[in-house]
Amino acid sequence: MARYAMVDTDGNVTNICEWDGESNWSPPDGITLVECDDQSDAERGGTYINGTFTRAPEPVIEEPAL
Repeated sequence: MARYAMVDTDGNVTNICEWDGESNWSPPDGITLVECDDQSDAERGGTYINGTFTRAPEPVIEEPAL
């Protein structure tokens, strides 16, 4: 089994999956599979642009106004 990032046409990583590369399956329309390993920066919410994975930005947590 190999790990793949599911990348949309804008370069957004929409999901991560494992696939053997042989079974009868194909990604949804508009999604490209990019093989990645556990140590890569590939993660859901990140991007894949010009051959480079970039992690999703950290969420900004704002304290409520009192």
